[in-house]
Order: sequence, then structure tokens, then C-alpha cells
Amino acid sequence: MSNQGLTPIIIDSISIKQDTQGRFCLNDLHKAAGGDPLQRPQLWLRNK
Repeated sequence: MSNQGLTPIIIDSISIKQDTQGRFCLNDLHKAAGGDPLQRPQLWLRNK
């Protein structure tokens, strides 16, 4: 992902990367939300 020309978004001192189309990095959002191992983006199909 590239953050070219976009203002970085900071949540709880964690920088959230965003690409030129406005999509956010799910891994960064997961870290900012507390990083619960059972809710990591990799397991999205298993989560209810």
C-alpha cells in the first residue's frame, strides 16, 4: 500500500496506511483496535 500525498491517520499512536484509492490497511486497523488474536484479519472467514 502506498500513502502518497495522503494525510496519515493516527489512532492511539498507530499510523493507519491508506492507498491512493482510499482503502485502509486492515492489519493497521486491527492493531489500533486492540489486536485481539481471535479477531485478526487473517481469520475473517471464521469470525461471526
